[in-house]
Amino acid sequence: MLRKINRNYFFLLILILKAQASPQYFWGLFIFIIFLMGFAIFYFLPMKDVKIRELGGINGLEEAIGRSTEMGKPILYVAGLKPIPAVSAIAAMNILNEVAKISARYSTPIISPHNNPVTMLTAKEEIKEGFLQGGNPDLINTSKIFYITDSTFPYAVAVNSLVNETKPGAIFYMGTFYAESLILTEHAQGTGTIQIAGTDSVAQLPFFIVTCDFTLMGEELFASTAYIKKDTTSLKFLFLTDILKAFIILLIIIYNIGHIF
Repeated sequence: MLRKINRNYFFLLILILKAQASPQYFWGLFIFIIFLMGFAIFYFLPMKDVKIRELGGINGLEEAIGRSTEMGKPILYVAGLKPIPAVSAIAAMNILNEVAKISARYSTPIISPHNNPVTMLTAKEEIKEGFLQGGNPDLINTSKIFYITDSTFPYAVAVNSLVNETKPGAIFYMGTFYAESLILTEHAQGTGTIQIAGTDSVAQLPFFIVTCDFTLMGEELFASTAYIKKDTTSLKFLFLTDILKAFIILLIIIYNIGHIF
């Protein structure tokens, strides 16, 4: 069985190398990818346990909320500037739900300002659900989840003013951010607040890494949902997607080597 698979791999690789930029290359690549996906699903889905590496930004949630509770201060949650249905906004809402569950156990209130009405309404529901699942429905206060403005810099100034006013013990920045990222985190860093960020904005990652205690980088933000829920199916598909990406990168390298030589 393994010899047949190896022969098929070898044949398809030769096909891709010889085809170069011809239309046959496309079909060879397509068949190869389909074959790999079928083999990966057949081989890996029966696995009972899938382990992925630790995400410091998610593991640090309870530490940040616990510290905020010890100081008797609220939590500030900023859900980025891209509204739902952006993938980063959905990931931010899933993390907010987990934050609300932990906050419910510690009886720590959450303040969440938004720049989009739809995201704000979703955040209200996620926080309500989190507080209910955490066993502390009395903590629900929708007046602390509110809309400010959809303008970037006025929103950043309003959040900084909120930091000065409420003095949160922990701040979470999850979602897509732009030029306001450093304005937000640098200001909060001066107050001694613990900060955890997660973003898919590559250009803003250096600012978050320098000013925050933990940072979820790029796809770590998207993988956080599967990591939090520990759902076996989600973890398996996350694992399979990573394998597929690795094979596609390998194919690109092989093709370019074949094209050169």
